[in-house]
Amino acid sequence: IDISIFSEYPFNSVNIIVPDNSNGFTKEGGITYSIDMSAIISCDREKSGFYNMPSTVTKIYDGAFGGCEKITGIRFSNKITSITYQAFAGCSSLLSVELPSSLKTIEDKAFLDCTDIQELNFPEGLEKIGNSAFENNTNLKKINIPSSLRTIESSAFSSTAISELNVPPTLEKIGYGAFSGCTSLEKLTLPKSNLRIEGSAFFNCGIEELTIPAK
Repeated sequence: IDISIFSEYPFNSVNIIVPDNSNGFTKEGGITYSIDMSAIISCDREKSGFYNMPSTVTKIYDGAFGGCEKITGIRFSNKITSITYQAFAGCSSLLSVELPSSLKTIEDKAFLDCTDIQELNFPEGLEKIGNSAFENNTNLKKINIPSSLRTIESSAFSSTAISELNVPPTLEKIGYGAFSGCTSLEKLTLPKSNLRIEGSAFFNCGIEELTIPAK
């Protein structure tokens, strides 16, 4: 059985139970892994506190931690290159997120509705942030944009509390509504580049200072 078929968020009432050491799976500390500990399949809804991901993990199933409202922090394995669809959606107590230097993509809705996150330090090497990846992170105040980042997709940071944004010239796209509803966003600096900004990217923001370079 591919457990990821149950991974659509919200599903707070669903708790996937896999017997310890069952064929093809292993369970440790409330986390269900593949038998070789290379993939995270699911997390018990009652798991709480800080989670230190084993260094053997290279993959996180879609929605694996979705709705785990008691997890407060996570340190990723340095073998993770992608944080998958809805992987941490609805982790409303998640405060500390230590992203790995190996990270290349953050997929759609990966951290949707993670309302306690306040700051994110994106690593150099990150190339894409997907649709609604951090949407409705209502306490997210501070982010950096690494020079490696090429794409911020639609609604990626919609309805967050980001107050200042300095866009590097290496960014190629800011998607539709990417920062819409960021009413605390007061200072925005745009680069002299071929950056494509789609419709409503900064709709309903509180921008007071906008810096646009001369042509």
